[in-house]
Amino acid sequence: MMDLKKQKRSVNFMLTVTYVVVLFRFIPIHFAIGDAGVGIFAAAYLLFFLYDYFTREIFSGNLAKLMNGRVKREQYQDAEQAFDFAMFLSLVAGIVVTIVVFLAATALAGKLLGISQAEKVLRYMAPAFCFATVSASFSAYLKGMGEHINDSIVRLGTELLVTLLCIVLSGLMYRKGEAVGALLKQDAFAGIYGAQGCALAVSIATFLCMLIYFFLYLQMKVSMKRRLIKDTQSRYEPDAVYAQYLYISSAVYYLNSMLLPLCLLLEERVLVSKLKSVAASERIIAGTWGVYAGAALPFLLLPAAAACIQVRGTWNGYKRAIARDERKFVRDTIQTKMRHFCLLYSPIAVFVLVFASPLIGFFYGEQGELCAGALSVGALSILLLGVSFVLMQVLLGLEKQFYILAIHAAGFVTHLIVLEVSIKPGEVNYTGLGAAYLIASGVMAAAYGFVVSMQLNYRHNVLNIAKPLVSAAGGGLVGFIVVKLAGASLGNLLTLIIGGVLFFIVYLVLMIFLRGLTRKEISQIPGGEFIMRMLY
Repeated sequence: MMDLKKQKRSVNFMLTVTYVVVLFRFIPIHFAIGDAGVGIFAAAYLLFFLYDYFTREIFSGNLAKLMNGRVKREQYQDAEQAFDFAMFLSLVAGIVVTIVVFLAATALAGKLLGISQAEKVLRYMAPAFCFATVSASFSAYLKGMGEHINDSIVRLGTELLVTLLCIVLSGLMYRKGEAVGALLKQDAFAGIYGAQGCALAVSIATFLCMLIYFFLYLQMKVSMKRRLIKDTQSRYEPDAVYAQYLYISSAVYYLNSMLLPLCLLLEERVLVSKLKSVAASERIIAGTWGVYAGAALPFLLLPAAAACIQVRGTWNGYKRAIARDERKFVRDTIQTKMRHFCLLYSPIAVFVLVFASPLIGFFYGEQGELCAGALSVGALSILLLGVSFVLMQVLLGLEKQFYILAIHAAGFVTHLIVLEVSIKPGEVNYTGLGAAYLIASGVMAAAYGFVVSMQLNYRHNVLNIAKPLVSAAGGGLVGFIVVKLAGASLGNLLTLIIGGVLFFIVYLVLMIFLRGLTRKEISQIPGGEFIMRMLY
């Protein structure tokens, strides 16, 4: 059997790939249905994404922890009872949400999203809300029984299927929209129909995902029956106990986890309202949001998501150490985690900052380069958000949920203020969207740093952050020269390859020169043994 560390690495890798698929899905869809079609679909999909994120990442995670705790104590009846109770409520909630989305699609599209053309897209997507809710409960069952690998495989497969079906069905519906548009002499129908095809793809894929989860659940029930017969440990707690844990006690945790994803909805709403204030057409509004959602957002959110996945769960170690009053161990662990994190994510953030234009141009084309400013300005938020996630794990270990809630609320409010100030009515100010990420993440990182310092009498080692940042800045300077002097003649791909290689060479050389790497780390670099002989 795979050991726990390898299992965790495999799960984290598959989750990261899953988010790659989710975030970069809009690039092939863009070529199929255009900017306006992508914008309409992206706006409606945002609501489903937030709901799916809540059910899969938050509710499902809590249920999995509840079941896993019972299974470890061999209280199999209690684990089954908790699942049955949660599944019943999930099924009811899923049906209610589906009905609400279907019936209130007009209000949701027009009032909440500000794009009335998303109405039918939401109706096509409405069944997916129910399927996703039920799938989240089955997912929790697998994870509660220790089947994290199978759960990750199903999730990744689902997102790949969604992408494939989106490309196929959007193309079919797009051509139907072209035919309708030709009859009515309006070319806007093609993108609208294409977006509806994507929504239909989401519903079909989530339904198939639910069936796969159900099949895996039935398989596990066979082995579970043997355990249930021998179960003498269960206490047969009332459903109110599980409701208390899943819904009431976790309310603050739910808020903590949802505030940052809700910033996506905040951005969409502010951008749309600013454009609508000058009577911009819905096609222009949808296209504007589609370009940003498809081009800039993936590069901003993917590294942040990867950082969150990388550090999640480390709060358990802090919690155990605090219980043993090993505060020095906690402080040393924070220093180590911060150093390793900055070594990896400082160059990523600076690379995105410098190579924003060729990155977006290569993946999204010339239209996407319009929002390169948002990516450049917001690039350092990758590092700042990551630092926040690292330190958030410390506060989770200290069981300081209300501090986390306050910090996330401050980040959310800051995000809103910067959006309102930086985006003027009628402006397509993508740079303001990037600035909102940068400033909000800076506020959060500073707040986390201050609170952790106060709670643990901890002093941050500035060199752990400064050395990687200075080295990345040196590499960034070389990359900037390549982009400015040779970017137009080399093209996007060659600029990324040549500039990227030079960037990382300079970064490593400067890190070695500044003694930012240990001997062991240097020896693991290609040619590291030669460098060791030269230096030591």
